[in-house]
Amino acid sequence: MAWVEGHGRRFSGKVALVTGGASGVGRAVAVALASEGALVVLTDPNEALGLFTLADIEALGGQGSYVAADATHPATSEAVVAATLARHGRLDVAVNSAALSERHVVRENLSGVYTGMCCQIGAMLTSGGGALVNLASITDAPGRSTVLAARDALLGITRAAALAYASRGIRCNVVGPILGPSEADRHQAEVSGEVTRLVLWLCSGEAAFVNGEYHAVESALAAKHRAPLVQS
Repeated sequence: MAWVEGHGRRFSGKVALVTGGASGVGRAVAVALASEGALVVLTDPNEALGLFTLADIEALGGQGSYVAADATHPATSEAVVAATLARHGRLDVAVNSAALSERHVVRENLSGVYTGMCCQIGAMLTSGGGALVNLASITDAPGRSTVLAARDALLGITRAAALAYASRGIRCNVVGPILGPSEADRHQAEVSGEVTRLVLWLCSGEAAFVNGEYHAVESALAAKHRAPLVQS
């Protein structure tokens, strides 16, 4: 997958960590960051897909490395950041694309992303600042109340970190792709492109004053068919 947006190399000299970076939006973000000059560390439990994505990055002239790890598990988060620092010496950008999804246990997701953020922010402090983006990808369908509540909890965690570390040069935001139940597969490519552009902007110096915010990426079809919060 080639990145052809044309913004140049906004991330030259930066080290970026992308969790869940072997497929879907995570893969698209990892490839785009590398294409714009970042040295990308991607993590994913699927080694075959992880190595395939790394090969794709290198084929496009980018630089990166792969760590076989499931970042939704709190125990692995510290090891991933430690491996990044040991190999590359710094961390400037973190994109947690495995932050929240109905495919995983919510408690595990939130614990994993909280631990990961603590480690990532610690590494950014030693690097002079950075940008962190959590993805809260959900399908807007009935029966998702637990996931929606977890999304709000993730936003609270992210905003707390944004307030705590803004003075230290660290920005934290959440991007929330929302799909209607019938379009999760049909419009995946379009949503992935929109999310990738937004994530890269948030991680770049172009969004230097954007911090602690939730940015929804919602198709018109999802909004049209969304169930009301209160049934009449």
